[in-house]
Amino acid sequence: MRRAIRHIVKIGKPYQEAFAALDPISQQVMELAWDGLLNDRIALRLGLSVTEVETRMADALVALHRATPP
Repeated sequence: MRRAIRHIVKIGKPYQEAFAALDPISQQVMELAWDGLLNDRIALRLGLSVTEVETRMADALVALHRATPP
């Protein structure tokens, strides 16, 4: 996952626009994941279930992937 995130970060503007389009909670989930927190710690910090964290992270990664050029 970290390798995928590093690749997305290199993309630049399309990535930034896609990240800005995420809802604030999903942005927080992704930022905490980038900081190295595990899903259970992210859930605890944000008051979410682990399943909610996983779902938000998966949806965010799909949205960010779609923003990357082919």
